[in-house]
Amino acid sequence: MGVVLSRRTQARAEEVRRTTTVVNAFKSTQKNAGNVNGKENKEKSQNGVENETKNGVSDPLNGGRRSVVYTDTSAAWDALRSGKATDASNLPRSQFSVPQNHVPETKERKRSRRNSDEESVDIPYMPPDGWESLENKNSEDELCIVCGVFTGTELYPCRVCDKVYHEGCLSKIGKLNDSISLRMIEKANTVVGWSCHECENLNSLLRDDEMFELMDAFEKCDVDSDSNITSTEFLRYKKQSYREAEGKEMSSEQEEKEMEMFRLMDKDKTGYLTWWEFLNHESARRLATRSKKALIKLLTRKEINTAREAFRFFDKDCDGFITISEAKDAYRKWLGKFVVDPEKHSKGFGGNGNPDQFNQHVKQQAKIFMTADADNSGAVSWKEYLEEQSLYILSARPNVAPVHYKK
Repeated sequence: MGVVLSRRTQARAEEVRRTTTVVNAFKSTQKNAGNVNGKENKEKSQNGVENETKNGVSDPLNGGRRSVVYTDTSAAWDALRSGKATDASNLPRSQFSVPQNHVPETKERKRSRRNSDEESVDIPYMPPDGWESLENKNSEDELCIVCGVFTGTELYPCRVCDKVYHEGCLSKIGKLNDSISLRMIEKANTVVGWSCHECENLNSLLRDDEMFELMDAFEKCDVDSDSNITSTEFLRYKKQSYREAEGKEMSSEQEEKEMEMFRLMDKDKTGYLTWWEFLNHESARRLATRSKKALIKLLTRKEINTAREAFRFFDKDCDGFITISEAKDAYRKWLGKFVVDPEKHSKGFGGNGNPDQFNQHVKQQAKIFMTADADNSGAVSWKEYLEEQSLYILSARPNVAPVHYKK
């Protein structure tokens, strides 16, 4: 006896069949990718960060050292889950490599690196080409780093490096695959700015051994290998790590602190951590363990110029020092933008109509700012300011998408 299916059921069955075919084909490409330079591949099914080589490949640009190539397939799995994928060969993927046989740090190497980190770098307050050079940030003759062709179309500059891009060129190289990336690049020519794909990943600032530690930690957190870390997986991993290190169970207060950390890491408030959210947060934590002098050396020319402009906003007499009086004036001017009349309208700052509330906020912010006065001279120098802000500047490199809270 035959079975008659409705058109809707037939269409749904065809969609399931097509998606299943794409998923199986994608798994097959991950499983049977062939040999890479004669080396056997390593399979890790459905993981967002997959080790593509078992023994590594030789990298001539890295002094002949062997590298492990990792493939980020998280975007590909998102496309499969949403049913948007129709062809396994066109699924979005990106790769990055890490030297496999990095030289372990001995005590002498660590001492040498620390001595190098502690060497001061003299970065003058005045820009080499004068303050006028900061006003002309973009040159009309800049060319897209991808195509190198002048087309007359809008260019999107990176706020960290000196590269500029065409939107179409970024799409061609697979860097604008989702709506979030498209929304973020719209900020490139605004005050907020935009970081290109090469600069927004803080892992580029880490050492080889630190990268391997983060990859291993992510693998242990992501129990079901779906390229995402849920709060349950995150807390389970933290509790296990604490148990192994301390020999006892984690207290409820410590669990709450770890969950608060999870919520801070979840930038887009989805309830889970992607590989890049995990990587950028943990990278920032590792950078925080380095000296301030070492962090300054990681800043780019653009980042230093941005810091100069911020410092100049406080430094009214341009003498390279900010006093408590200048700090109060600057914060009074900045906070005053959020109220119509600071002397009458203070409710916007949590007050109950008390006209002194505004001045209290000014004093509080100025007091926090003056903690950068390391030598207790009564003023914050340009050098002290840059050292204090270096970690915050580096941590601000990743593009943060707008957060939409559910009611």
